[in-house]
Amino acid sequence: GEYLEDISLLDIVSNFCGFLLAVYWFFTRNTSPYAFIFQDIFGMCLCVLFLQVIKLPNLKVATLLLSLAFFYDIFFVFISPLFFHESVMVKVASGNEPTQDPNYCDHYPTDEGCSSNTLPMLLLLP
Repeated sequence: GEYLEDISLLDIVSNFCGFLLAVYWFFTRNTSPYAFIFQDIFGMCLCVLFLQVIKLPNLKVATLLLSLAFFYDIFFVFISPLFFHESVMVKVASGNEPTQDPNYCDHYPTDEGCSSNTLPMLLLLP
């Protein structure tokens, strides 16, 4: 329809490049020591996209949204353990625990089941 007419060659090429980078990151995130760079770039791009898409009409709305985000964080860090027996934010930030015995993983950290996966929404530093 009318939306397809607005797509340029630059849109197609940039989407294809972004898709290839995401696929490359997905398959090398546990093996490449530099995978965190792509993860950080993806996170920053998501933040920029959010700022471009969301248009706040005034400072009151921005203040309200920021205040709600503040209380949201407080709930999921400090109050969620009362409901879920662990902090949801800490669990998300720390990723999955290794499935092997921790003592075994201390001796063989590269074996299958000893690596923990962090979620791609974190900005990471080496």
